[in-house]
Amino acid sequence: MSVALKVKTLMAALPDPASAMNVASTINFLFNLFSNGKINEEDLRRDLRDICRTVLNITNPDLTEEDVRKRVEVVVDELVESMKIESLSRRVMARFRTM
Repeated sequence: MSVALKVKTLMAALPDPASAMNVASTINFLFNLFSNGKINEEDLRRDLRDICRTVLNITNPDLTEEDVRKRVEVVVDELVESMKIESLSRRVMARFRTM
């Protein structure tokens, strides 16, 4: 699944459209930073964990902290893998552009 579809799925349960757009734009911003080599995977994962934890706590208030943590890791892993695949060509071109 593409990054856009994963983001759409994550933000779909948010009750406030403005909050959903903030989540989407923040994740897309992180995706662009990662694609352009401005942040590394560790930084990307850390920021995505914060975002996903917040969204899941809002949309699933009945989940235990352990359940939220497990779901966050699954969502973050899926997002990062999709971002890696979608940004592969951009990252390669950027690396060899100066040659």
